Amino acid sequence: MNTVREKVLQNYPEITKIDTVNSIGQWGEWFSEYALVVEINGNNYRVWTFENGKITGKELLN
Repeated sequence: MNTVREKVLQNYPEITKIDTVNSIGQWGEWFSEYALVVEINGNNYRVWTFENGKITGKELLN
């Protein structure tokens, strides 16, 4: 999960903080999807990404 955290921060410099990283899916799946709670411009968002760190969806939490 640290790799995902690092890749998201590299790809999206507007993300100033990552609060949580959670894996979505089952053990043994050939791909991994992650849900993160991040801070962008003072607002909290839930974002979804794969191992490459590219965000596939975003939802405002505030």
